[in-house]
Amino acid sequence: MVKITLESLDEREQALHRLVSRYASHELLHLICRTLVKQEAPDSARLHGLLPATNRQLLPFVAAGIADLAMRVSNPHRGRRPTKDEFDRLIQCTQDYLLLDPVVFDASVSHTFLNSHPILLILRTAAAQIPFNVNIYARHARSLLLFQDAVKLVAGKPGVPPFDFEYEFRRLFGLTLDDLMGVSLVAWSASNAMPLGFSGEYFARAKRMGMLLPDEETTLTALDQISADPIHMRDSYQQLRQRDRRFRMYDFNPILSYPLLRPFKSDRKSLTEGYRLIAPLPDLITYKITTGLYYELKRALKKRFTGWFGHLFEAYIGELLRQSIPSRTLWSETEIRRHYSAAQGKVPDWVFLDGSVCILIECKSTEFYRDIVAECDEEKIKDNLAQTRKGLCQLHAFMQAVLNKEPGLEAFHHCSRVLPVLVTFELSLDHISNYRRRIWPR
Repeated sequence: MVKITLESLDEREQALHRLVSRYASHELLHLICRTLVKQEAPDSARLHGLLPATNRQLLPFVAAGIADLAMRVSNPHRGRRPTKDEFDRLIQCTQDYLLLDPVVFDASVSHTFLNSHPILLILRTAAAQIPFNVNIYARHARSLLLFQDAVKLVAGKPGVPPFDFEYEFRRLFGLTLDDLMGVSLVAWSASNAMPLGFSGEYFARAKRMGMLLPDEETTLTALDQISADPIHMRDSYQQLRQRDRRFRMYDFNPILSYPLLRPFKSDRKSLTEGYRLIAPLPDLITYKITTGLYYELKRALKKRFTGWFGHLFEAYIGELLRQSIPSRTLWSETEIRRHYSAAQGKVPDWVFLDGSVCILIECKSTEFYRDIVAECDEEKIKDNLAQTRKGLCQLHAFMQAVLNKEPGLEAFHHCSRVLPVLVTFELSLDHISNYRRRIWPR
């Protein structure tokens, strides 16, 4: 077994870069696409005449890692196409590198791990892989509900800080949410229909056929938000990579921000003259316009956005509940407060009655900060989850009030069972009972 040190990690990274640079970037992207299509949809692969590029299983996070390296360290005009054996080796080397963890070669990280909860290492590993396994269900609709319908529900509402989403969105991205959604949907469709890539002409043709797409200039602006050439990939990587280079294998992958790749940086920006595009993992386009948008808005506007987004998220969950269950069984925080004052105790965002069962729903738009996830410092994670801890306390306090049949809560006195539900924007460790007890012991 080869002993890994910080110095040998440098050597491994450099060796991987040298290996990738032997091959033309667009050839690597084509092999990734062929392999993933063959794995996920064999019938579609036969339809497109895509022969398998490798016999090795290519996991999505490894595919994303190779695509990122191809864009940053390779070149479409130099190098060649790898053989099947060479591509097999590249997959294995990339996977081995991405699965390394400083817990095995750094004494201080190892010491921290031995004195912390083991779930933290699992969190670090999972957080580096899960984003690339995208569930595309209702992604476009989710963004429209969240950033259009729910925005109207919180506009002018008491206690909600003023925030003009439409103005800020256009100022940051140069177009409307509708235009970005339309172009992204067509890009996702094109990427699935033509896995080896397509040209900007696809958008011009789609518009001629009746698709409600914006003009060429706006379409190109939208593509700038979801696509990148090698220069933009390198710039994005440098801006967001881990500050502590012991955790470099957990660097942010720019393909999450730019799922549509333009390996030929010499292409003219014109829908009718070239402009070649390829999406190795097409479903990341749907990630970009949902979770990805949140992170970009948060990064640009910071607390001015996150302070408002908490109210928006609560309204979004409420709207989903209203459309899913009878209105007479759903109580909002505002409705409960008419009979149960703030001096009497905490109240959840929503309460749903199902016979003698009272379901409490508290919404927290919390997520793990990416640098904290990589380092997995338990104390920092506790601080990061302050809002989640607050939500758990609110649920517990109201649950006790209902069970104690306190005045003002007569509508719930018949309930013999109370179920607390904490809804977070992203998966949170507080859902893991053993770890929850460690961070929030009784």
